Parts: sequence; structure tokens; C-alpha cells
Amino acid sequence: MRKKMKLLISSVCIVATVSLVSGCGGPKPAEQQKQTQPTGELTVSFRANPDKSNTGDPVTFQSNVKQGETGVTNAKVEFEVWKGTSTDHKQYPAKHISNGDYTASDSFKEDGTYNVVVHVYTDKDHKMAEGTFQVGEQKAEEHGHHHGDQKASLHLMIPDAPEKGKSFSLIGHVMDTKGKPLPGANVKFEIWKDGDKKHQFIDASEGKAGEYSKDYSFAESGKYHVQLHVEKPSIKLHEHVEKTVTVK
Repeated sequence: MRKKMKLLISSVCIVATVSLVSGCGGPKPAEQQKQTQPTGELTVSFRANPDKSNTGDPVTFQSNVKQGETGVTNAKVEFEVWKGTSTDHKQYPAKHISNGDYTASDSFKEDGTYNVVVHVYTDKDHKMAEGTFQVGEQKAEEHGHHHGDQKASLHLMIPDAPEKGKSFSLIGHVMDTKGKPLPGANVKFEIWKDGDKKHQFIDASEGKAGEYSKDYSFAESGKYHVQLHVEKPSIKLHEHVEKTVTVK
């Protein structure tokens, strides 16, 4: 009986020792995840490959997204592309390749300078970068409209073919000269039907930094003008950009 008790006590001691070692041997999974989570500023770069191409040849849009020195692999990335001062903007969802590199591609049939804005969305941040590429021969074109020295870049997003009576979000992105979202601006959408003297002004609300939006629906079918107005007196900013849309 005494021998059995000794064996039982020894077994309990061994189990207790193993439990103690396993419990203190290293960080818990949550702590490991916290330790490996990337830190630092979110940075976004862009380049077109090639940056000068012939009409009809493919152009690849490339963006690298980093948090500090670590590539971000789970961001939502889109390339917004348009030619010169055209109001026809096309969105290209990007595919993640590896280590924070995202790409999309297309070919272009018209000569000119094309503008690109990279939109990057993560769980905690929204950032943009911009660039240009050339197709065929260069043409003298302007990008948007500004007063005096340009202090910001504006980008107005509207559905390509909105429907009468159907609500959607008007979205304006405002970036400073370094491509960072510009918060705290006074932003309005000016809307009027083609040929109509009555203009409607709507205040936008800022959600994420530099992103201003307002839900809206067109009451009638036809051609409309939508103008994004941005003001920030502290930096003497007053700029606007306009698009036209056809409402079904």
C-alpha cells in the first residue's frame, strides 16, 4: 500500500512539472501575433511598366504596399485610371502577387497621357498614391482645375451609369502634394442637370481621412454635371473638379 502511494505521488509531481513547463515555456498565441504584427507608417508606391508604350500594347500597373518595412499582403488595392482631363475613370481591382506587391494590367488604344491613382484600404487606414504613364505621342492636357499653386489632388467617384431614383454614394478623395489623405477640408458636391440653371449644393461628410462622401439619388433621367468643391482656408486651398454622367 505504501509503495502504491509513493508511485501515485511521483506521478502527480511529474504531471505538475510538465504542466508548469508547458505553461511558462513561451508566449501565448495572442502574444505571438501581437509581437509579429507590422508597425510603422503605411506607404504606397506606384509605377507603370512600361511608363511609355505604343497604342495597343499592354501596360502593367504595379504598387507596393508596406507597413514600416513589412509588405502588406491583405490590403484592398484598386487602380483608378483615366486619360488627360477625361471624366471617364476606370477602376482596376489589383491582385496581390507577393510581399506587398499588387498588379493589374490593360492596353490602351488612344495616344495621350494617362493618370493613375492607387487606392489602398486596410483595416485601419486608407492611403493613395498617384502617377502617370504615356501611350503613343504626348498631348498637352490638363488635370483638373486649381487656383494658384496646386496644394491638393482631387478625385471624384461616381457610378458609370447611375439609375434614376436609385441611391448611391458620391465620393471625393482629397490628397496633399505628397499623396497623403487631406483631412479637415470643407467639401461640397455641386449637381445640376445639363442646360438647367438651378444648381444643387450638398455638404459631404468625412469618413476615413481624406475621403468625403454623401448618399444621393437622381430624380430624373438625363445628362448631369457633378462638381467636387474643396476648401481649406488654413492652407489657402480652393479647388474643384467636374464630371458628367448620364442617368438612366
